[in-house]
Amino acid sequence: MTRQDDALVAVPRTGPSPEQDENPYTLGVFAPVGDEITAEDLRVVGTIPTDLNGLYLRNGPNRRFAAPGRYHMFDGDGMVHAIHFENGRASYRNRYVRTRAFRKESAAGHALWTGLMENPKDNPFGNAHGLNIKDSANTDVIFHQGLVVATWYLCGTPYGLD
Repeated sequence: MTRQDDALVAVPRTGPSPEQDENPYTLGVFAPVGDEITAEDLRVVGTIPTDLNGLYLRNGPNRRFAAPGRYHMFDGDGMVHAIHFENGRASYRNRYVRTRAFRKESAAGHALWTGLMENPKDNPFGNAHGLNIKDSANTDVIFHQGLVVATWYLCGTPYGLD
């Protein structure tokens, strides 16, 4: 969903590691979303006003690969969920934010960074502030100067979305 990608493809996610199975932040409403999907013309219970036209965006952590060590609820890769309303209809789509770290882990096929609760000294690289913590663009989604931008709570690199 970033402007840096030419094509969007489904990105499979690996499941949580056994030690994460009991973590409350990997269960129930906090469970990771496994797939990137596009759902057009959603079934609506009731009615959507025909003059409600626009886009609702939500960004949050959704780790694709289980990392070594203890899990923290902010460890996940950024995933933006979008609901588009137009003329009484709604559609939905979600995509991972293709950060530099996300692309590196995708190429490797496994987690390269430890979680936030672990020592980051052996992580491959960090963010623009010199921290060796994965910049996941998983916290905010804002509209700035005509662009929708995903950012990270430790002021990582902003990623423009299409």
